[in-house]
Amino acid sequence: MLRAMTPMETLVATENLLVLAAVPGEEVRHCGGLIAHACARGRPPLVALLTDGAESDAEAAAVARRARQAAAALGLPETRLFLFGLRRGAAADAVMQAALVDALHFLMWSRDCAVLVAPPVGGVDHAAARDAARVVAVRTGVVALGVGGEVFVPPVPAAARKVLGLAAYGLDGAREAYGPLSGG
Repeated sequence: MLRAMTPMETLVATENLLVLAAVPGEEVRHCGGLIAHACARGRPPLVALLTDGAESDAEAAAVARRARQAAAALGLPETRLFLFGLRRGAAADAVMQAALVDALHFLMWSRDCAVLVAPPVGGVDHAAARDAARVVAVRTGVVALGVGGEVFVPPVPAAARKVLGLAAYGLDGAREAYGPLSGG
């Protein structure tokens, strides 16, 4: 049986993606199926985590370990995961915002990314990430997609990997994988 590819499936099959998450865990919650599916198709995206979501260095190290475990569960090579390590709220600073734009621009350029998937609207870190994504999209002419709802319904194998990725963060993968904020 033939079926038409959705626009997101076409992007996964043909473009290099950069998935930007403001806080750890949302890369899996909102784009886990998308990431797993892209990896399975031989086109692993870049995944950039803006903040470490931690209050201390010890907690930041634990979050980084969970992020790496989640990436592995999705099939994402560790070399495709970038942890910026900013503390909560730091990205809103004007100097940091300019540095973030430059870093994202460099990542997209150096890895030939044509699509930037940005986080949903949320707190101050989400707003800073979305603002940086918009500037990079305008500066580079890449496609910028916002997430926060269903952007991609993953095939069963990718959804199963997403459940494992969510579990790495201690989230209930069975409940979260297909919830209203699953976004693939």
